[in-house]
Amino acid sequence: MHKVSQRYLEIFSYTSGDFNPIHLDEDFAKNSYFNGQIVYGIYQLFLTIEFFLKKNCKNT
Repeated sequence: MHKVSQRYLEIFSYTSGDFNPIHLDEDFAKNSYFNGQIVYGIYQLFLTIEFFLKKNCKNT
């Protein structure tokens, strides 16, 4: 399992241009519907693809 750090979220925010505080601000996110920070959906997809490729495409 990949642990998503605050630093990765900050880097991804600059890459994507999405600075929504639900992803970046822990205090803001704690008071939201989600009760905490959430990872960008597309970032989750990238992690899923990476996991799939590592598991299924060995030696290529």
